[in-house]
Amino acid sequence: MQSENNASRNNLIAKFSAILSLTEIGLGSLLHGLRIPLSGQSLSLNQVFILNLADIQIKNAKSLLHISTIVSLLKTLSPAGKKLTPMLAISMQGFLFYIGVQVFGSNFFGRLIGSTLSCLWAFIQPLILYLLIFGENLIFMAQYFLDKIQKIFPATPDNILTILAIMVLIKIILAMIICSASHFLSHEIIEKYQVWLKSFQRVEKKNHRSQNPFYLAIKDTFNPLVIFTLSLSLIYFSTTHNELSQITWLLLRPIAVAYLIFLFIRIYPIEKHVQKLKESDYKDILEKTLRYIKEEK
Repeated sequence: MQSENNASRNNLIAKFSAILSLTEIGLGSLLHGLRIPLSGQSLSLNQVFILNLADIQIKNAKSLLHISTIVSLLKTLSPAGKKLTPMLAISMQGFLFYIGVQVFGSNFFGRLIGSTLSCLWAFIQPLILYLLIFGENLIFMAQYFLDKIQKIFPATPDNILTILAIMVLIKIILAMIICSASHFLSHEIIEKYQVWLKSFQRVEKKNHRSQNPFYLAIKDTFNPLVIFTLSLSLIYFSTTHNELSQITWLLLRPIAVAYLIFLFIRIYPIEKHVQKLKESDYKDILEKTLRYIKEEK
């Protein structure tokens, strides 16, 4: 009886891992490839929805970790885009959701807390990345431009924090709505949504063209947000430093750091972790997940 329950649970874990994997591989690559704003936020909310559905059916917090772990490593199958940062995002979002369910139980309240915690990581990860690139100068620069803006508009640190808090609050409300919807949506609507998600796997395959990771890392380094931040850095350094050589160094340093980080993200051999997963206790679930994915192609 116990073995039958484990087999049934593993089948459900594999099913939800396949659904979320197809979303990340297909829709995720498509959104990032087209540079659609807030794509990471949208994918994180989709993961919240899938994990809610999974916990409702499986009723086992550890299974949520299995799903997120498998999906994060299967991101290596993605034909385009970065792999390491999405892998980290999927893992952390799954872990934060697991914390809510593990502490408060596999019930509505536990899933609500898990959904709230999970949706916050999409704000935290980019902040950590940009702090790694620009260091403490990012904080000094933000304070400098805030002082300048205050001379024209009545902007204060409290105003900026209020705007950021509103953005986070909107995301939390959406996550709570998704958590609630997972309880009340009909099986037919959920099935149609899952079919819609799976359809992007085929779309992405048609549009993808492989490119050199060294070239892609250069494109990442000079994406619009990094260029905008570098432009602000140039203005800030030009007013706070006199020597051209010092300004040049202060600008080249974050560019070099950004390139190395983005290159590492592109070339890190995540595939070896998939091989280790095949040889671990995940083997049975992983094989079933890959079977589900193959059936949808």
